Amino acid sequence: MINFYKNIDPSKITFNVDNSYPKISAKDKPLIEKHWKNILIEKPFMFNGNNYYVNNFKIVKEDLKISVNKLDFRTYVWARDTGIKEPGLGAFVTGVYLYDDTNFYFPRRGEHVTYNSGKLNGVLGGLDYSDCGAAFIWDHILATTLKEIKEEVEVDRKIKKEDLKFFIIGFNPESYRIDVRFTAKAKILGFKNKESREIVAIPKEKLADFIKNKPEEFTENDLNFIKQLPSSF
Repeated sequence: MINFYKNIDPSKITFNVDNSYPKISAKDKPLIEKHWKNILIEKPFMFNGNNYYVNNFKIVKEDLKISVNKLDFRTYVWARDTGIKEPGLGAFVTGVYLYDDTNFYFPRRGEHVTYNSGKLNGVLGGLDYSDCGAAFIWDHILATTLKEIKEEVEVDRKIKKEDLKFFIIGFNPESYRIDVRFTAKAKILGFKNKESREIVAIPKEKLADFIKNKPEEFTENDLNFIKQLPSSF
């Protein structure tokens, strides 16, 4: 179950970097290496970069306190694929839902992608690691969201940092995953990579009915967040 935190002042969200997580034993390392080598056989284009992952999330009065750590992608993939859910292994994902005066625009993932093929989602990406210091992680989240827009889709207007309207954080206490979501006013015109195959435009006034009648169209995670979208735009 995802715990949602809406209408939060971003200044009330504080971060801590604790790289003592995750607790990976020496015996796990050969398994991680073997798993990654097997992945590269099928997908030689996969890149083992470093991202931020989540090890703790707590509420102190009106503040959200999030503790993150640096981790390489191959270790995360090994844990995900083997069903390990421990502090320090939770994905940290940021994303945006794009709309104009008439519609919301959702990319449909291609049938060839590994996860959630053929499903609708937002423009999303993992929070890549940056040695920016805990006080600047929120700025890094904004920059990453803009980067995902620039790398993934063609839009009808340039989106700047001030155009991103934060509306929700979701935390899954079972998997330690955190999702940050924004909205921004722009129409998707096309794609810049091969992960998505179709732009699906859903009229604003019909979004609630679409979600109700065709929930299977969305990725399970995005469905949960899209249900939380403000009713007025």
